[in-house]
Amino acid sequence: MKNKLCALSLILLLISCSDEIQQFDDSTKQTQNENKELTTRSLDTDDHALGFGYDVTGDYLDKYSIRNSVIDIVKLREFDKNSIITSNEVSGKNQYYYGYTSYDYIKEITKKTGVNTSVSCDSIPIVKGNLSFTGSFSKENFTRHELSTKYSYASADICKDVRWLRLAESVDVLSNFLTDKFKRDISNMTSPEQFVKDYGTHVLADITIGGVLRVMYSSSIIKEDDQEKKTKVIKAGLKGVLAKIGLSADVDKTVIENVSTSAENINRTLHLEYKGGDGVGGTYNLETGYPTIDKYSWEKSVTAANAGLTKINWDKAYPIYEFISDPVKREQVKKAVIKYINDSQLSVLQLNPIYEMFAPTMDDRFYAFSWDEVQMQINKWNNEFWGFKGYILAKPGVNTIPIYEMFAPTMNDRFYAFSWNEVQWQINDWKNENWGLRGYILSEPEANTQPIYEMYSPLLNDRFYVWSWEEVQMQISKWENEYWGHRGYVFSK
Repeated sequence: MKNKLCALSLILLLISCSDEIQQFDDSTKQTQNENKELTTRSLDTDDHALGFGYDVTGDYLDKYSIRNSVIDIVKLREFDKNSIITSNEVSGKNQYYYGYTSYDYIKEITKKTGVNTSVSCDSIPIVKGNLSFTGSFSKENFTRHELSTKYSYASADICKDVRWLRLAESVDVLSNFLTDKFKRDISNMTSPEQFVKDYGTHVLADITIGGVLRVMYSSSIIKEDDQEKKTKVIKAGLKGVLAKIGLSADVDKTVIENVSTSAENINRTLHLEYKGGDGVGGTYNLETGYPTIDKYSWEKSVTAANAGLTKINWDKAYPIYEFISDPVKREQVKKAVIKYINDSQLSVLQLNPIYEMFAPTMDDRFYAFSWDEVQMQINKWNNEFWGFKGYILAKPGVNTIPIYEMFAPTMNDRFYAFSWNEVQWQINDWKNENWGLRGYILSEPEANTQPIYEMYSPLLNDRFYVWSWEEVQMQISKWENEYWGHRGYVFSK
């Protein structure tokens, strides 16, 4: 989880003051390292990343998403100094983003930053409206568990802009001032895919630089199914966190905090990241305490000399292939850009919660797989809620096992079968009933999973499940229950 928030904030920290979101792809890592020295040296100028290529599948607004230089700013300035417009007006603003899942969090950023309405993106059909533009969730730093529906996200980005730079020329004019390296690489291009990795997907022609202080909050909301209500819970959670870390003046004034719903957040984690100036960074488990932020000290430390990207005007971020005059190579690079972006789509693992229930009238322990089902069992049948146990998968995948809910009429016992053959055997040999497919568990362990063991209580004539070997031993030694086998793995709570 810590790596997750570190990676996430690196990008989104960046997004807040911007007009787009991106997706980092593992295939770009080598290219990023190769370009690291070049872009870092070249960015130490008053023009920063103006006229550089930019990879929209990388960490958003991160310096390593900036690629090779495309426009020769020196020659352009010699041609007409009015071709480059700058302003040193200092300004500040806050941006807030919320999502009941990682997907919806990125969707919120896409909407608020307005990238889907940008002119430059219209010329890349696969990009417009496509949430593959989400570099915030790096495959390198996120397990599929951390990209699951288990987690909700909220962030506040406190931005200070110190310099604005814009190329006041069209693509046709700018194409007369390409760097020698860009022209040489186009002439010698043998791999359009490698060219896109080297130069990115767009050329930056309107940027703002400064500093961003990102407060990234993540939690699991275990007693709510409704998406809108989950979003309200994560909003309230972030608002409460901001007040406790010294940023009460920066809370989202549109959020009404509900203490009772805020308390439903578990796995509460805070990640702080800063870009530009001297700030505070780190990841914090909020169950153990809160850090304190000196916002005003950080703001004072942000200057043009230590600034990074805080905003990209996507109407002036031109697709890289528009600077290629050769029609054949232009089309090759365009196809490579579209594929490159499309291959970076975000995949969110769909998980359903596991709640343990008990039916007193039947002496039966069973499981519900949504909070609405828990409420129905309590209100309609007077059954008892015995706790939240973890997560199962909503859909089949690699190394998954189905879970079928069964009912034994002669025993008044709900239990679970873990294959279709077992279902058929229970029906044909024991006259038990199939009550439906509930989801999937894993046949092999992976990060953030726990085992599931089947037990039997002779006293209650009840099959039930436990989630650790220690609990198996306790059930045997203390209650004389029977161990009926290891069934698989579920994601931990």
